[in-house]
Amino acid sequence: MRIFLDCTHTALHPYKNTGIHRVVRRFAAELNELTKQHRALEVHLVMFDSATTTMRVVQSLEVSEQVKRQSCFDHWLRKVAAKLAKIFKKLFGQFISQWSKPRKVTFENHLLSSDDWYLIVDANWDLPDTYYSFLSQLKAQKTNIILVCHDLIPMKFPEFCSKGFSDQFSRFMAHYAHLFDKVLCNSQRTANDFLEARDRGLLSDNPNQAVLPFKLGSDFTSPILNPVIAEDSPVRQFRDRQYLLVIGSLSPHKNIKATIAAFNQIQNRYPDLEVIFAGNRGWHPETDGLITKHPLYEKRLHILSGLNDQEIDFLYQHCFCLVQASFYEGYGLPLVEALSRGKPVIASQGGSLPEVGGDFCLYFDPHHPPELADQLRRLLESPTFYDALVQRIQTEYRPVSWRESAQQVLDLLLQ
Repeated sequence: MRIFLDCTHTALHPYKNTGIHRVVRRFAAELNELTKQHRALEVHLVMFDSATTTMRVVQSLEVSEQVKRQSCFDHWLRKVAAKLAKIFKKLFGQFISQWSKPRKVTFENHLLSSDDWYLIVDANWDLPDTYYSFLSQLKAQKTNIILVCHDLIPMKFPEFCSKGFSDQFSRFMAHYAHLFDKVLCNSQRTANDFLEARDRGLLSDNPNQAVLPFKLGSDFTSPILNPVIAEDSPVRQFRDRQYLLVIGSLSPHKNIKATIAAFNQIQNRYPDLEVIFAGNRGWHPETDGLITKHPLYEKRLHILSGLNDQEIDFLYQHCFCLVQASFYEGYGLPLVEALSRGKPVIASQGGSLPEVGGDFCLYFDPHHPPELADQLRRLLESPTFYDALVQRIQTEYRPVSWRESAQQVLDLLLQ
């Protein structure tokens, strides 16, 4: 059995290590480890090569600071190239499609077939139309094509995304959905969202398609991760400070406004309390401005971007609690990562968060920031309550490892 793990977006953006890119790297590592237990299993990391309109092997998904610096300029070049490609397609696309023929997909001189699995975990919805032709050719060769669906937020809540991104994502799902033999969703909520969108005719239909839920992992041990935190890492200064931790890109659906509003309500009473936003900015200038224009920015409110997994783990270990105020989530990876480290979590009732967190979290309505402030007060004002919650999490919460998550995916492929 051969699994071809499509890592296109992560391979093209090696400086990114948030959200889906972290999931891709963990699956790549753990599926490779599972090959040691299953001798008949082969796992190959691949990416779609738009120049040759077929796949090629990905040698490494490791992130380095040098790659990170180089890739910022590379990312700008790719954006320019993508715009030029769109212009070229409008002018000559019809003529090219008439003369071009799909290439049969091979690996090591062998055609991919019904014995193979092409697993798409990455954020590939911004790839050119030739990606559709590539997947269609795989389909013609009877290869099993599997999509891991992280969420449908750009379709379900387009107001949380730029119009360009929402349209791009929606077009991908509508056009490509029928190609997938199975859709593996990271929560039952996401599975329900996918089925609802399909029933409403928003997705191209495949009557034989299976839509199945599984769980993501939460541990930070991996052979592809660098275990060392640099001496000049920005996270070290927060080791002995009291801070709320917010993990994730500063995008509108993360509801940063509610976190800031709740902090404003309690910050005078707790002058040592700080907030760390660990995620990339630049998604939405107005959301960035909620933090950068705050009078306590870089005093008690901090943005830390471009962190590796070890630095994120450090922040989990030393935080007072995690706050996940999102209007909606398809899963909620920070929530399970914090719980697995025995940390209290205050989460919204949005999307899958109550499903994933169960009764181990404190919840609030994401549209009512005072409820978040009240939950923060419960933790801050009662050390007894705080310690009892930590004790229950540490003794009763059962985290899922990335190895177990990868095994779940493998079992669902064979199901």
